[in-house]
Order: sequence, then structure tokens, then C-alpha cells
Amino acid sequence: MIKAELPLWRALRRPEVLDPLIAAVLTFSAVHALWNPSPIVDYDFRDPDLLGVLLAVVPTLAVAFRGRWPLAVLVVSAVTSLLHAQLGYSQGLGSFAPLLPLYTVAAHRSFRVSGAAALATMALVSVFLATGPLEPGLGDWSSNLFVVATTWAIGRSVRSRRTSQHHLEQRNLALLEARDAETQRLVVEERARIARELQDLVAHHLTEVGVQVAAARRMVRRDPATAEELLLGAESTGRAALEEMRRAGGVLDTPGAGADLRPQPGLDELDRLVERERAAGTEVVLRTEGHPVHAPAGVGLTAYRFVEEALRHLRDDGASRGEVRVRWEESRLGLVVAGRERSRVRWHDGAGDDANELDELDGLRSRIALYGGELHVSWHPDGGLRLEASFPLTTKEINA
Repeated sequence: MIKAELPLWRALRRPEVLDPLIAAVLTFSAVHALWNPSPIVDYDFRDPDLLGVLLAVVPTLAVAFRGRWPLAVLVVSAVTSLLHAQLGYSQGLGSFAPLLPLYTVAAHRSFRVSGAAALATMALVSVFLATGPLEPGLGDWSSNLFVVATTWAIGRSVRSRRTSQHHLEQRNLALLEARDAETQRLVVEERARIARELQDLVAHHLTEVGVQVAAARRMVRRDPATAEELLLGAESTGRAALEEMRRAGGVLDTPGAGADLRPQPGLDELDRLVERERAAGTEVVLRTEGHPVHAPAGVGLTAYRFVEEALRHLRDDGASRGEVRVRWEESRLGLVVAGRERSRVRWHDGAGDDANELDELDGLRSRIALYGGELHVSWHPDGGLRLEASFPLTTKEINA
């Protein structure tokens, strides 16, 4: 029985299913309340009519679209719901309709946008309480404004928790990739050591075989028995060399090792990354300043991921040209990825209106900060999007 209910419960939790259900319940309650006012409220409500039905249905049905257009739904539901009450109609649960899009705005928009939306909602509620048909007391003022503020605070809390979880996932991903890169580096070094030992071993055996064959050639006429003995020794040595090659080759040719031991990308792969971006249609120029110095594997991997993600943003924003600049200093690495033409979408440093865009930038910022680096995002009216990252190259600064 439980197994049969779980898929249904998961389906009901999906916004495209849950929001229309909530909208239907609120609409039914709002229309029902027009003809059946609550007996708790001692007030002579306005008789239901077509206008009352319209003002009851619009804010509640709009809730079904709060996931797609939260700000627009908030404006429509708040204005029509308060107008419905201002004209003296009985509302029922329909009065709670504006709270749902307010929560959505708080959970999916920036603090600046959601805060302005909450203040505007409080202002509308205050206007209604001051000019409405009812005479509100102090409890009415405090309870209504408290409900609006609490709804906004819950939405912000959900957004903060989601962002923190995304940061944690990005940090864990960076740690796992860095650990895998270090593990693969050690395995590759070990395999290279085995290959060098194999080379020395085979060279030793071949040298021995060469000496024995040369001695047998000189002795073949004067002492055939000794020559035959030397040739038998050379044959034995050759077989031993062949056996050693097969044994060590079994270690080097482990099935699937080629795929597992492919090194993680680093700064030396930026040329190929830029070439792939050019093949995708974006004209990208790669410039290097200063003299390259040793960079830890984790820093190299994170720097590569930064350039990869930044180029994707340039491509998504419609930039047709871009520049990747690598700046080497004695103890620091700087990377700049900039669009050379105006893009379609405007970005701000960590304050995008879309939650996904903000989370992507914050996740990238957290990943860079894991190695002591910094990320800066800016917008130039004549130059497009610009993302800049810098990394320390000393272990002390990275672990600080």
C-alpha cells in the first residue's frame, strides 16, 4: 500500500500539479464564501454578483501560474483580492491567495526584488485597513502585517537553505575532483615508474644476450661446445626477458585502465578548450602574460573549470567574440574571461534576478574560494560580460 502511494505523493508535490490544485481549492472557497459568509464575522457583506465572482476568481486562479510569473501573479492577486474586500464582498480562503506568490518571489528572487515586493504588499494591506469597510483594531493591523512579513521570511529562509545546499554540493564536487585528480596523478606516476623499471630490465637482458651471442660467434669454430653453451644461455636470458615483459605488461595493460587513468584537465588544456569553443562558433582569443610557474593540481583543475564555465556563459549570453587571458605572477595566477561584444542578458556581480543564474555564480565562487581564490563578475556597456578569477599558488595561502 505504501509503495503505491509514494509515486502519487511525489506527483502531487510537483509545482505543475500542486499549484493548479491549490488554485482550484482557493477558487472554490472564494466563490462559496460569496453566498455563504463566515458566521464569525458580524458584518453585512455585499450581495454576490458578477463583479464579485470575477474579483474572487482572478486572484485565486492566478496562483496556478505563480511558478512561471511570480511577480505578475503577486501584483494581480494582491490588487484584485484587496479590491474584492474593499468593495465589501465575503472572501473566505481567497484572502490568502496573495501570500503564495509572495512566498514564491521571496524564495526565487533576489533580496532587493523580494523585499520591495513584501513592502509593496504591506503598503496595499495598510491602505485597505485604513480605508476599507471594516474598522480594524490594533490586532487586525499587527496580525495582517505579521502574516505578510512571516510569509516573506519563510521564502527567504528556503532560498538561503537552497543556496547553502548548492554551495555544499559544489564544494564536495570540487573536493572529489581534486582527490580524483591527485589519485590519478599518483597512479600515472606509479605506472610510469613501472615502465622505467621495465625498460631498465629489458635493456639489461638484451645487453646480456648481445654479449653471449657475440662470444658464441667468436667461439663457434674454435670451441663449438662452449659456443653452444653460450647460445643456450642467450636463449634462456631472452626467454627471461620476454617473461618479465609479459609480467610487467600485465600491470600496464589493465583492462579499462586507459579510461580510468585519463588525467583531469588543467591549465595545459586551455588551448584545446579554446579550440572547441571556436568550433562551436564563438571567436575566442587566448593570451598568456608572464612566465608559467608550477600550479597545484587542484588549482589547475578549478581554473580550467572556471574558464569552461565562463565561456559557456559568454556563449549563452550571445557574445560572438571573447578573450581568455592568463596572467602568471610569482605567487598568484590570474584568469580573465571577457566578451568582446554586448551580450543579450545583463548580469550583476552576485545579484542576478534569476535564482538559477545567482546559484551558478555563487557555486562557482564557492569552488574557487576552496583554493583561496576570488571571483569577480562585472558588466561593461561596450565590452560585454567579464569574469575574473585569481588563485594563490603557495600552499600556505591556499590552505589559509
